Amino acid sequence: MGRIRTNQITSITGDLVGKYKIESFADNFSANKAKLKEIPEVLPNKKIANKVAGSITRDFKKHRVEMEKLLGTTSGQ
Repeated sequence: MGRIRTNQITSITGDLVGKYKIESFADNFSANKAKLKEIPEVLPNKKIANKVAGSITRDFKKHRVEMEKLLGTTSGQ
């Protein structure tokens, strides 16, 4: 069984990915965390910001094929 993400984290993640360009996020936790610091949205605390960055990273890794189709790129793998 996997880890459970709360509805708060899931909804914040969905809102941010929907509001900002999908190209602005990546499958790298550090890059997503830095991007969240640049975004004017105020996240309540560091713990939630880290969970949101991890959720975005996990979603991008899980759905890499769908993301590449949306972006129009192909992977070399």
